[in-house]
Amino acid sequence: MRLDPTDPELPPVGLSADGRLSLELLSLGTLSSDPRDFLIRFAELMRPMIGADAVLIWLGNKTAGRFELIAPLLRGAEPSPSLSAAAVSHLLPNAVSVPCYELSGVADSTVRLAAPLRAFGQTAGAIEVQFSAHTAARAERSRLVAELAHHASRIFEAKRESQMIRCLNEALSKVAEAETVEALEESLLAGAFSITGCHIGSVLRLNKHTGSLELEACNPRTDSKTELSMDEGITGHCLRTLRPIRLDDVSKHKYFTEYWPNIQSELAVPLYVPGCTARVAKAEGYGTHLVAAPKRIGVVDVESPLPGAFSELEEQCLGRLALTAAVAMDRLESREALQKLQDAEAELAKHLADTHDWRDVVTTVGLHIRTTLAYSHINISIISPDRKRIKSEYVWWTRSEQEKSEFRSLSDHDVAGSPDIQAHVVRGKQIEVPKPEDNRFHPKIHHRFGLESLVRVYIPMMMGDEVVGTLEAGYRRRFRQFIFERDIQILKALGDYAAAAIWKKRRAQLDVLRHEIAAPRRAIMDNAMFLQRHWPMLSQAKIIWKLGDIFLDAEVMDSLLDKIEYYATGHVKESNPEFCNVGATVIQKTIFQQNNFLNSLGFDLGRIIYSRDDLTKVRTVVDQVKASEVFNNLFANAIKYRKLDDSLQIRVTVEVQNDCFLIRISDDGVGIEPDCEERIFEEGFRGANAVGHAQGSGLGLWLARRYLREMGGEIMLERGADPTVFCVRLVRREQP
Repeated sequence: MRLDPTDPELPPVGLSADGRLSLELLSLGTLSSDPRDFLIRFAELMRPMIGADAVLIWLGNKTAGRFELIAPLLRGAEPSPSLSAAAVSHLLPNAVSVPCYELSGVADSTVRLAAPLRAFGQTAGAIEVQFSAHTAARAERSRLVAELAHHASRIFEAKRESQMIRCLNEALSKVAEAETVEALEESLLAGAFSITGCHIGSVLRLNKHTGSLELEACNPRTDSKTELSMDEGITGHCLRTLRPIRLDDVSKHKYFTEYWPNIQSELAVPLYVPGCTARVAKAEGYGTHLVAAPKRIGVVDVESPLPGAFSELEEQCLGRLALTAAVAMDRLESREALQKLQDAEAELAKHLADTHDWRDVVTTVGLHIRTTLAYSHINISIISPDRKRIKSEYVWWTRSEQEKSEFRSLSDHDVAGSPDIQAHVVRGKQIEVPKPEDNRFHPKIHHRFGLESLVRVYIPMMMGDEVVGTLEAGYRRRFRQFIFERDIQILKALGDYAAAAIWKKRRAQLDVLRHEIAAPRRAIMDNAMFLQRHWPMLSQAKIIWKLGDIFLDAEVMDSLLDKIEYYATGHVKESNPEFCNVGATVIQKTIFQQNNFLNSLGFDLGRIIYSRDDLTKVRTVVDQVKASEVFNNLFANAIKYRKLDDSLQIRVTVEVQNDCFLIRISDDGVGIEPDCEERIFEEGFRGANAVGHAQGSGLGLWLARRYLREMGGEIMLERGADPTVFCVRLVRREQP
């Protein structure tokens, strides 16, 4: 907004014989840095131009709740005189009157006139002009003060608008750049203060567990963790309706609840993301579809002891800031949720390998859902081994153990014939977000436990094409009306671990081990067939050699069967160390065992480069079966995780040291990511490159390190890629 001296709505200036007023006002508007600075300059300029003894500017302080004198300072008055709101309230728009307040140091003969300083339809302050008794006629004085107030108000409003826009832009930048939710809340509150010029207020966030609004950032500071129900106060009403609330007089609003003392006006703006992707039930039939829905985050609230402290423009600016802050906060919360998911997945992956009871994994999944997504009701139901029934096994909610037990007892359904929604999800294999009146809800469960007040999602837990259970999660519909797609994806990711735990108990890992056991099984059959066909023509040494291969392969198979036992019981077979030519009887034979694997891929043993003489130098005490398992795993991994068929080449070198042998196995495969190098020896861990390239159990390297350490040795990753290099260290021991 800019003052135009040709505007026909302006009253005639006539305040100076030379007509300099319009030019001076335009100059002030350009030179002044902010509204306050303009008013000070304005008072200094106007006093001599209109022949007044003094021009006083009173400006409202929204935080203190008073009108402060900013120009000029009065001789003989208190250092910073101020007026109450009541003292200024009698000043009517577009009217000039005698001020009702007293000032020390002002002569009785002084004529005092005052008019309101208006901006955005509200009283921002007051302009008082003092004349000597003989200066001008009464009508002329009133006209001068009215014109003075009019011009000051116009330029002050324009400067205040520019200031608000500038403060808004600065606040938008700081909010968008915040790296944490806490920093964002502080930036949001500071931005609200700079826009409104009031420093009383707070940022409240919706607690997703309780549905209450919690005080997160505020001024004045308080150590109390205040919580307001969404049924309470202006802020609760603001968030429920998703509309800003601006009150000139809070006492006239039925929802007002006092928190800060002596508050007269309030501006509350909801923090919400208007167009988040949510999943809702279809209008007809079953199933879901995606819609754009508002996601409630919280409220930013400013309050003032002055009545009518906030304008429509301040509401609009704060609304724009709140929208940006809500989107940024949702982004940070999403990032935090994803980080929690990654941490949960890392824990669950290890837990999945560590645990021998799938129930431990399922329990951990439920706990992570509560902490990551704040669902108040979680139920994991599992299909019986015969796939005829589905029954609730795990329930997380704030009810007694007796009620949970009753719920589990009632939540037992026939998969094929039950109309219940759990059985329906199993049969349909699709996500459901049912309406409260959905006829698939079991009446004894739905109403008995008050579940009609919840919005819930049902997710089939799948392994391949087979449903092993369902995951049900929900929260109170009153303050969280939608199930958002991002949450569903996190639920699915966590539910996959529960499904994997159930599947692992039944058959998934057995399939992996069946794949691993194929190589020694094939080798035994090939060697046995070779002996059968060529027995009469073979020398005794050759027969003994082939039988040794068969026995070694049988021991490798036995080791894999031990791994199956480990999955079931956690038991690892004890070592049986003996002195042997490790290079010839273990490493070289393990290389030969890869021949069938290589042949199946169209390769031959020429892909594995080694020196027979170097290998025969490796003579020490080892458990041959476990040592074979170590090298078999390294060779198999190098072949399985090759980058390209043409680039497959495995190199084996031996370094003899005084106290040990170092056997290095290198390849040019897909490599190991830098952030995974420290974790590849963890039980059950598989890097992204490995997971995306081939099937595996995640136990091979963990068992290799465990076996070697039992024998006093070690395995290390010396280089992650280009080439990948593993080094096996065996302690040198002489033959007893």
